[in-house]
Amino acid sequence: MVKKVSLIMAVLMVVSMLLMVSCDGDEPKTSGAENTGNDVPETIFGMSDWPERKMEEGTELKVFGRASRKADFVVDGLADDPINDAVYNRNVWLKDTFGFEVTYHSEENDTVALESMTNICKSGVDNFDLFVAGGTVISSLGRENYLLDMKTVENIDLTAEWWDQDANRDLSIANRVFFTSGALNTSAIASVYCVFMNKDVLKKKGDYQDPYQLVRDNEWTIDKLLEISKDYVSDDGNGSWGKEDTYGYIGENYDSYALFFCSGERVVSKNAEDLPELVVDTPRAAEFVKKMKEFYSDNSVYIDLNATLVPMAQENRTLFRGALLNAIKTYRAMDADFGILPLPKYEASQENYGHSISVASTGCLVGIPTCTANSEAAGFMVEMLAKSSLNTLYDAYLESTVKTRGLRDEESYEMLEIITNSLIYDVAYMNSWGTQHRTLGWMYYFYTISGNPSLADNFSSEISKHKDSTIIQINETIDVYKSYLE
Repeated sequence: MVKKVSLIMAVLMVVSMLLMVSCDGDEPKTSGAENTGNDVPETIFGMSDWPERKMEEGTELKVFGRASRKADFVVDGLADDPINDAVYNRNVWLKDTFGFEVTYHSEENDTVALESMTNICKSGVDNFDLFVAGGTVISSLGRENYLLDMKTVENIDLTAEWWDQDANRDLSIANRVFFTSGALNTSAIASVYCVFMNKDVLKKKGDYQDPYQLVRDNEWTIDKLLEISKDYVSDDGNGSWGKEDTYGYIGENYDSYALFFCSGERVVSKNAEDLPELVVDTPRAAEFVKKMKEFYSDNSVYIDLNATLVPMAQENRTLFRGALLNAIKTYRAMDADFGILPLPKYEASQENYGHSISVASTGCLVGIPTCTANSEAAGFMVEMLAKSSLNTLYDAYLESTVKTRGLRDEESYEMLEIITNSLIYDVAYMNSWGTQHRTLGWMYYFYTISGNPSLADNFSSEISKHKDSTIIQINETIDVYKSYLE
């Protein structure tokens, strides 16, 4: 989102007042906001310029998606939980103000969801207004012409701050946006790769370097991360390295995939016509892959399955852990103090940080299906849902993310701003471009380097073997879209 995390504090007190529940019932308070002709407050949820419109009684915003994402859209009632209650109060306000109710219909996983969504669009029997699905599913629906171009849907303003501009940039094709992300969907930000830091472990060294300050001083690089990690590694005494030892950095196999993007390099980028093209074959990318080999070959770095890494983190046997942001639940249950850091840059001269999002599987994106009964009405309801989510659902998620033992970690808030303003959506992974693997494509190669660093030596041969076939796949996808865009 264009919105800066540091601005949350400016609206937090307003939002908390607006989301309070009155003693007489479940209606959200509006803090005496002045109403316009159809009872739309001039300012609510810290925002203004709300339209004056009342939908017909019984109108539903019908959402269809993965069951695990239901809580972003619909909850059963108040539960004394910030995220749950933000969703509940938002929905009550939307119904009272604009007359529509948010409903959610779901499938348990993306495989079934893809089949159901496809059948829905083919049959035209069920009219849904919004699809919520993982990147591979929703991109498949886009290729099949089952999604509307959200840039042309009436009432949708994708330039607004409640829509993710990084998603719009990366996911567009030929200047059309068939699916994206925004404040109405926390699964994307929950699926961003970042670095967790155990502050208690950090402070065991009397002369420790402060990673927060390194970020501020533009010195947070992969070399610096490895340098600090080496200070915190120790063998348990059995003479071999394993899961019983203590490390400076731990991560899952996908860690190397995330690390590649933090360098600022990409598998694909866009040309002047906003069409994707392969850009992985650069000297700088080759140099960084060699750096990845150095990093993952060091004894201070340990790669394993999540089931092994969680106990290691809980037992304070690592300083850093690379993981998705939703791994925060592990740290909230710990007694140790923790913080959040951005992934490092390749080198200090690199202009921006880079944080890839696991939206092909873990996270979700949203799109408006062609089967909606009324695209104008769907656009209005989706836009109101997204706008009203910015300072409610989205803020509640960020607020809960950076709390440790009930206290806000202001430095992690600062780091989270960097992370959320440098997001990368890898369309090569979402479209399975690359012949290294049937569904993972180029992601498969980068995925495997952390567990087997010697594979970094194969980068040139990977280019030679898979470049032409990848370009063919990209062009085939472009041709599919052009077939119904022209």
